[in-house]
Amino acid sequence: MIRFLSLLVIAIPQSRIEIGGEGGQETLNILSHIVGRVEAVWRPITAIESFEIVRRRLFASEVDYAARDAVLAAFAAMYYDNRGDFPSTVSEREYLERMLSLIHI
Repeated sequence: MIRFLSLLVIAIPQSRIEIGGEGGQETLNILSHIVGRVEAVWRPITAIESFEIVRRRLFASEVDYAARDAVLAAFAAMYYDNRGDFPSTVSEREYLERMLSLIHI
C-alpha cells in the first residue's frame, strides 16, 4: 500500500509591519479567507506523540529497517549540512538516535 503525507505550514503575519504594505494586506486577506475555510489546526500533546503519528503514517506494519535507517540518515545529513536553516537540535547525533528509538514497531 502506498501512503502519502502532505503538510502545509502557513505563518500569517501578526502585525502591520510584517504585512508589508497594501499589497501584503490584500494577499493576507485572500490567504486568510482561503485558509480560514479549510484550516485544520493540529496540535500534538508531546513531541513523542507527534513522532508516533508520523511513524504510523509513513511506515507500514512490516518495516524495511535498512530503508528506514537510510531515510533517517539522509535527513540527519541534510539537517547537518544545512544546520543554519534548521533548529540546532536536529543536527545533533542525539536527535537521530531519538528518531531511531521512537520509530520501532
